[in-house]
Amino acid sequence: IAEFTSEKDKPRGGVYFEAGFAKGLGKEVIWTCQEDMIDHIHFDTRQYNHIGWDKGNLKAFYRAIYNSIGANIGYSENMNPSYTSF
Repeated sequence: IAEFTSEKDKPRGGVYFEAGFAKGLGKEVIWTCQEDMIDHIHFDTRQYNHIGWDKGNLKAFYRAIYNSIGANIGYSENMNPSYTSF
């Protein structure tokens, strides 16, 4: 999971490097960013589906991450979709 939330016009270069490195190794990357900052991510990654999140609705973010893992990697028998501790 690569989290791209940053201050406006101050991208976090390390996360771009790490996500690109993982992609280069053939790893699946789940791209995330806070919803109000998603328009400020670097144009080089806009072709990837970034999962937007909002502090006020972390359960929806959890479901989106869970579904993305299942779609891209597959579900494990130990994964619990009803996790609600937050």
